[in-house]
Amino acid sequence: MSLHLGADMRIRLTHFDREVVSPEHAVYGGKIDNGPGYDYMRIRSRIWGSLQLAEGVKINARFVNRIHFVSSSPASENNDGAATWEYPDEVVLDKLNLELTDIAGSDWSMKLGRQDMILGNGMIFLEGTPYDQGRTIYFDGLSLRYKGEKDTLTTFAFYNNYKDKTVFINDRNRRLRQGDIFTTGAYLTHNFSRCLSTDVYYIYANLNDTDPGQFDKCERNWPWGGPPPATDADVLVHTFGGRIFGALTEKIDYSVEYAEQRGKRDHNDDLTGSMLDARLTTKLPGETCWWVPKSLLFELTRFSGDDPSSGDEMEGWIPLFAGYPIWREELLPIMFNADWTNMTQYRVQANFPFNECVHAWLAYAFIRTDYGELPNAGGGGSEWNDNIGHLVSAVVDYKVNNWLKFAFEASQFFAGNYWTDGDDSRWLRFQTVFTF
Repeated sequence: MSLHLGADMRIRLTHFDREVVSPEHAVYGGKIDNGPGYDYMRIRSRIWGSLQLAEGVKINARFVNRIHFVSSSPASENNDGAATWEYPDEVVLDKLNLELTDIAGSDWSMKLGRQDMILGNGMIFLEGTPYDQGRTIYFDGLSLRYKGEKDTLTTFAFYNNYKDKTVFINDRNRRLRQGDIFTTGAYLTHNFSRCLSTDVYYIYANLNDTDPGQFDKCERNWPWGGPPPATDADVLVHTFGGRIFGALTEKIDYSVEYAEQRGKRDHNDDLTGSMLDARLTTKLPGETCWWVPKSLLFELTRFSGDDPSSGDEMEGWIPLFAGYPIWREELLPIMFNADWTNMTQYRVQANFPFNECVHAWLAYAFIRTDYGELPNAGGGGSEWNDNIGHLVSAVVDYKVNNWLKFAFEASQFFAGNYWTDGDDSRWLRFQTVFTF
């Protein structure tokens, strides 16, 4: 029997302009010019333990707390109820599961209880609690995993309430999801060779909106198409897709993923969304100057949009379990509320791994929309204006040692003609992580 204990603290200082929330200043009815930008500090603390009861039998637990101190905002002042996550905030059971490995001497393992689940590149399945803004990502239920020499199969069944009903310290009664969600699925990875591996998956999700008719709980960007009275977010969706990936040569890696969704929205409208993510990484010669990138990543990502003329059919992508900052920067996720739909992104990223302690990357992205007349972030242009904008991002990671890390992250957005009167904006963050 053995016990392992640990803890970490993540401190984030964040600034972003008012125009990030809405380049057209529409969110606050034009009054946004009267207030300052957003400045705040977020501190997330976690403690965890893992108790090995016997060979292949383990209990994992983790608690998390996050406080949010606002020093500047055009909206609520700090210490204004649940909106600002003030101290003392609630303590959440972030993980609690029974883990069994090598079941009966086989290649199967199992987790039962609250757990994280990240599949593939995270384009489909990663975020189980999107409304708590980076505090947790857990799911509640059962997962089984088979890991052989060439195959890895993950199956799961989860049921998540719209809020966490297990909080017993400073409960803030926060909504974590749009509704109660039952989901189950299977994800299979097969390795043919170094050059070719494949993923195939199927995921079923049934979301029951626990509070239909309340539009304000949906925050800025309504993910199921349209303002009130279309506020019942019930959705039944089947997601199926696949990915091929590998290394074409020692200098070229690739990944191509495609998925489709079928189902029903609000018990009536048909769902026919799709997602494509294609990546190509080229590694440059090692003996170069420090200012020359060691690799370049080229990426094309498309989330289908809803055709306004299609009637009772909804073609937009629904990111049920991927509503998070996929590309690390948070300017776009704040602007679109991480509702990845009706958007195509062309992205190139230059990577600079200076040494074992310092890594940096610089990225440029052009973002366009399929249907320019669909509003995003409180605004939008005409059907002929499909240029959402250009985004430039930079990240520097500095690892001092195993217990102290720093990160500086910045993004600049240049608004395109999609916006009727769009303004440019920026987002900045400095992060420190202590691990014990």
